[in-house]
Amino acid sequence: ERQLGMLSNFWRRRRLLGSFLVAAFSLYICWAIYALAYTSYLAENPLPEIVVEPPLAKYARVNSRLSINPDSAAKANANIKKASPQQERKKSMFHLDVRNPPSLPDGHVSLNVPHNELRKVPWCDKIDLSSPISAQELRFLSIHPNDKDVLTYSAYYDRREKSGRPVVRAVGIALAGRANGLLCQLWYRRYADVMAAVPASVEVVPEGNGRRYDSVLLSCENRAPDGEAPYAVSFARSACAQPNGIHSVRPLPAEPVGNGRIAVCVTPLNLHYDKVDELVQTFELNRLFGADWFFVYNHTTSERMTKMLANEQFARDLTILPFHPPVKVHVWPLPPGYTEDVKYYAQMAMLQDCIMRASADFEFAVFTDMDEVIVPRSAGFNNWRDLIRTKMPDLGTGGLSFQNTFYRLEWPSDPQIAANATIAGLKLSALLKLRREAVIYSHGSRSKMIVRPHFVRVMGVHNVWRYFSGSTASVDFNTAGMHHYRSWEGGGEKSFVQDPVMLRYREQLVARALRARTVLGLPVS
Repeated sequence: ERQLGMLSNFWRRRRLLGSFLVAAFSLYICWAIYALAYTSYLAENPLPEIVVEPPLAKYARVNSRLSINPDSAAKANANIKKASPQQERKKSMFHLDVRNPPSLPDGHVSLNVPHNELRKVPWCDKIDLSSPISAQELRFLSIHPNDKDVLTYSAYYDRREKSGRPVVRAVGIALAGRANGLLCQLWYRRYADVMAAVPASVEVVPEGNGRRYDSVLLSCENRAPDGEAPYAVSFARSACAQPNGIHSVRPLPAEPVGNGRIAVCVTPLNLHYDKVDELVQTFELNRLFGADWFFVYNHTTSERMTKMLANEQFARDLTILPFHPPVKVHVWPLPPGYTEDVKYYAQMAMLQDCIMRASADFEFAVFTDMDEVIVPRSAGFNNWRDLIRTKMPDLGTGGLSFQNTFYRLEWPSDPQIAANATIAGLKLSALLKLRREAVIYSHGSRSKMIVRPHFVRVMGVHNVWRYFSGSTASVDFNTAGMHHYRSWEGGGEKSFVQDPVMLRYREQLVARALRARTVLGLPVS
């Protein structure tokens, strides 16, 4: 009996083990069939792509100060190790709810539109037109790959004009008359129609100087019933055309910013700009006089200048904005028969962009070139805020105009100042060159300005062309003036005046320049 019992237990255990193995094998077969079926389904019905920003290469920082360097980003993306087809299939089998998210195309930024909120334009029934999920930033965009008649750079939701409805205002350049008849495609998150196509109102900016391209402002009236602001805009010749370029729409405040902060708008750096001594002096003088931030538009800079502008300590208060109009621009030396298509690197478009960009966060904006600085000259005025308090006492004054004079770099340095080894080593032309031309230019001729950007509709190089409200006040040169440090290579005015005003700021400028050059690794002696 004992042996029979043991034999019975043995066969019972074998039956249980066999049943378990059969059940496990059946589950494995079911799982394999399901996985193969799901893989086949994904091949025919791919999941929506998830937008992520691309990694950045060296010197392309992810913050509000430096924009993505397209070349650096492209190199970084090229170094990404791509998954093999087998790895992709493995991911789709084991991560059934997520696909490997691709990087955004070069120069694109996410518009933060969740995929479950993507919507088709209901009234474009013959074309599959859906709300955009990414935009191209800091580059000139055409309405069609083969159409360069109109090129737009940026767009803002502008509520500064009290008498009218808010508009999307885009900055760009256009061939004469070719922006007429253009449509704005305004994209919304909530509006039932998803997109509204409205006529673009074209405003040609003065000072085009007869070039093929004018700088333009394109205004698009917001017609959303509930006043919803568009989050993106594109431009096209027909309402349901597939957009070639998408701009994000940056909102501007309806009321002026009252924080007292001052931004400096710097004309596009160009011709592989490499004047490191000039840049250090100009930035440190502007900081000394009250600059809180710089918007630096960059066409081309040298390699060492690019590294300087990426230095975390020196460039702590800079936003670098790539600015490359894809047309013929100024070159030097000029080839025979060469004519630029747009005035000075599309400077007029740059000015309109910086007015709106600055008005979002700054109460005041200063417009100068790299060889210029607005200098308080009279006793009692030590910085720009002293000037603003006295000369812009209320909102009726929208801007201050400062007269220009040249401090010629080819003229001899002051012998006493040049004998100072520290100043000579720091190459501070503002202290070394104390001779200026006897001529002081009138307002509107080479003058530069400090403005309240909220009230400026059209900015010029030397004046404000149109205000929403307010007017320009002229500042006498003896109170404050625009010092222009430039070489005329033997030409220009011959008579000069000895002008030691900058020596008021000698100690402060030397200390600042010494600190900046040390941080940048530049020689100081």
